[in-house]
Amino acid sequence: MILDPFFSFSNPRAAPNMYSVNVRCLDDFDLETESYKVVQFDGRNWEEAIEVLNEQLGSNN
Repeated sequence: MILDPFFSFSNPRAAPNMYSVNVRCLDDFDLETESYKVVQFDGRNWEEAIEVLNEQLGSNN
């Protein structure tokens, strides 16, 4: 999931078949107690980074 501090959810152009949700907008999600994975993304090298991300997510984009 890709977090954006300004939006509660989005449909990223990098993964049009997926949605990202800002977990801070969820009532029952506690960042202190839940387990989650942060995925680093190199925005300066977007094309290469999205290929790596799609491989990690198993996406066919």
